[in-house]
Amino acid sequence: MAKTEKDKFLQVFGKHLADTRREKNFSQEQLAFDADIDLSTISKIERGVLNVSVFNIYKIAKALKVSPKDLLDF
Repeated sequence: MAKTEKDKFLQVFGKHLADTRREKNFSQEQLAFDADIDLSTISKIERGVLNVSVFNIYKIAKALKVSPKDLLDF
């Protein structure tokens, strides 16, 4: 099955989020706790299988101490 533009975007965003999280020395568990988001949700976002909401982008950015723009700048 061919990947759609949406699928490709979500995978690139997820990889960028995972890279940013690792640069900030966060585990998925710590990010999930600090952002008050389920661990399974963080995992799905990073794997590119879940379309994350704008509010969750805000919560993740706040936990990582970056701007939401930084998470979308890839």
